[in-house]
Amino acid sequence: MAIPLMTDNKKSKRLTDKQRLEILDLLENDPSVTKVELGRRYGISGSAITKLHHNAEVIRSRHADGSIALRDNRQRGTKAIAQPFEEKLYRWLYALESHRLSVSPAQVMEKAELLSAHEAVPNFAASNGWYYRFLNRYGFKTSATIKHELTAITPDVMMDQLRSLRVKLASFGPEQVYCMDIAELFYRFIPHYDALCPFYAQELMSQDELSPKDRVSLLVCANATGSHKLPLLLADKTKGMSSLPPCFQKQKSFPVPYTTYGKAWCVDTNVFKHWFDTVFFPTVRERTPRPVVLLLENSSGQFHEITRDNVTTILLPPHTPIMYQPMEQGIVSALKCKYKFGVLSDILSFREKPQIEQQECVERAKQKTTRATGIALGRPPHLLDAMQMLKEAWDEITPSAIRHAWKRTTLIPDTVCEPLQPVQTFERESDILDEMVQTFPRDCIDAFVDIRTDLKSWLYADASDSTALKESIMEELDGMLLRSELIEIADKTIVPTTEPWAGAQAILKALSTLESLYEHHACKEYLGEALVSEHLQQIEMQRRVIQRAKSMKDRKRRRDVNENIDLR
Repeated sequence: MAIPLMTDNKKSKRLTDKQRLEILDLLENDPSVTKVELGRRYGISGSAITKLHHNAEVIRSRHADGSIALRDNRQRGTKAIAQPFEEKLYRWLYALESHRLSVSPAQVMEKAELLSAHEAVPNFAASNGWYYRFLNRYGFKTSATIKHELTAITPDVMMDQLRSLRVKLASFGPEQVYCMDIAELFYRFIPHYDALCPFYAQELMSQDELSPKDRVSLLVCANATGSHKLPLLLADKTKGMSSLPPCFQKQKSFPVPYTTYGKAWCVDTNVFKHWFDTVFFPTVRERTPRPVVLLLENSSGQFHEITRDNVTTILLPPHTPIMYQPMEQGIVSALKCKYKFGVLSDILSFREKPQIEQQECVERAKQKTTRATGIALGRPPHLLDAMQMLKEAWDEITPSAIRHAWKRTTLIPDTVCEPLQPVQTFERESDILDEMVQTFPRDCIDAFVDIRTDLKSWLYADASDSTALKESIMEELDGMLLRSELIEIADKTIVPTTEPWAGAQAILKALSTLESLYEHHACKEYLGEALVSEHLQQIEMQRRVIQRAKSMKDRKRRRDVNENIDLR
């Protein structure tokens, strides 16, 4: 384990729990290290090391029981006084933050009061003092801290980060550069279902229910030339295949790859790994043996960098504006619009059937569960309907549209795409709305106050920044808050690569190669002197850390060899 060298200050400093554990591990695993030497390196006295060693069990217990978000950086030796419900509240707030949903301090304190009453916690008061102590215990940032961090990311800093990303992507051919994004979809939501699905509307009103907004997540991925669109992966909150209706369980295959969130409530690390292992990696490797890079936007923290058989993932810089995210340049919205246009067309086709045939379908639907009836029976689409129509919608997205989306981000060289042309007719919002309005029968149009406005609201009801989607997620999490099980949150554990480690010497050699590339005069002209100097300093720091760790390991190995010789 690498030991950070500290300056020789006579004044004792306060260690973090992570540093205390490092010292305890060294004392237990490396007998040659003296307490005096450790004290000097960590900037504390030898007697403090002795006291720390005596309290090893307490320190390890405190760390094990502490909040994962904060325990490594905790300095005070006492355990924080936390309420028994705080872990639930922490997961609720973390889940909201991962979807960029902000809540006020008053809302957090209101949920704390609700949980304390639900779990019969005596004498609890959700004061401002408790609120800020709670944030500190679990490592949350206040609004002032977040604002400070965002202002620290100046346009120049962001441009430097994006310039560095372009350099990385330029080393791959555009055919080998992919991007994946997650899209949320209200797959059963239709506008004015009372006019479009009158029989279903009557059932909903009798049950005092609102319009169905069942949500699924789509993993959308394509390469920079648009020549390779991977199959969509659809994920929903069904608790395993066994809970699907019997007609679905008999399906040997689905129109698109399908999985469930499992114990989670949204796409998490497990869903991403399932997609990477079963969809992305085999599909890409079947197509090409060449090195491939996958670009990921990671604001929710559910992705991690993977390197496997010449396939590498790269995370976009934190707080990357949406204009630099390829799938958000009209691809996801076009996919949803085409899907919804298909849903609307099929529902209107059902209305054109003879009245007797419609009534027969309605009677058949009454004999089935809601999730087993779809458009064919005069209802909103069920899961299989959605899969088939999503596949058809994705097939309609042209390679040219995908190339234009990448072109707008400026992440790839200008030579990859032809000059930007006007967007295809169907992909323009005004034309989509015009075509939808033209398909409506007159009796349906009368049910709308402003049909174009209503249809536009419906098209973008599940956009990433829509109020309806945020309210839906908030409502879902609120419902989970009082349940006995904890809300699942993103697992930040990095999944190790399956390739064998090449060793410290290989890292040092790679750093030297990288250093020589940065020192080239053309690189300095391309990136600028300041950025090159910053990167060279980082390389030198990494080299020192590796060399120090390697030196310690080599010394320990030699001691072990000598001890074995003496024993013989």
